[in-house]
Amino acid sequence: MIKVAPATDGEYNVHESVKKIEDFCFYGCNNITKITIPESVKTVGLSAFSGCSKLEAVDFQGDECDIDEYAFENCKSLRKVNLPKGLKRLLRGAFMNCTSLESVYIPDSVLHIGRPELEGKIEHSECVFAGCTNLSEISISDKIEYISKRAFNGCNNLKKVVVRGCLSEVIKQAFSHIKGISFI
Repeated sequence: MIKVAPATDGEYNVHESVKKIEDFCFYGCNNITKITIPESVKTVGLSAFSGCSKLEAVDFQGDECDIDEYAFENCKSLRKVNLPKGLKRLLRGAFMNCTSLESVYIPDSVLHIGRPELEGKIEHSECVFAGCTNLSEISISDKIEYISKRAFNGCNNLKKVVVRGCLSEVIKQAFSHIKGISFI
């Protein structure tokens, strides 16, 4: 377990002995620009990096890691995220309001973007990428089983969805509210 002082700045490499980045661990660390998360980390906790306003890049070194709710919310400078290849689902608010995020490659292992059990029960419950105003392209697998209706709210610049495999009804419906979108 680690808790990082808000004065931490520049690039930060999480130590290889760390198994979990605790809830709110880097919250308010406004001067961190890049985070490298080693293979040993299996969980990024609730709001772990929320509000890291200068964070530009996140590099997951391992394949197996869970990303909790709001983990990277309001990281306004975040442009690049290398998601773990074994990630199963993206949860509520994980990248909400990351206004500099331009493209996302969602690994084949991701089956859910949002949680189907919460759909329609909690307002703004599943806005995984909501407010990512510069997001223009995503790449997604046809193996995906569920995408929340609100997952991409406010992503008005999203114009291209690269589908690895066949275009499914789940994918088409998830982006039906975005005008001018194309599927490749």
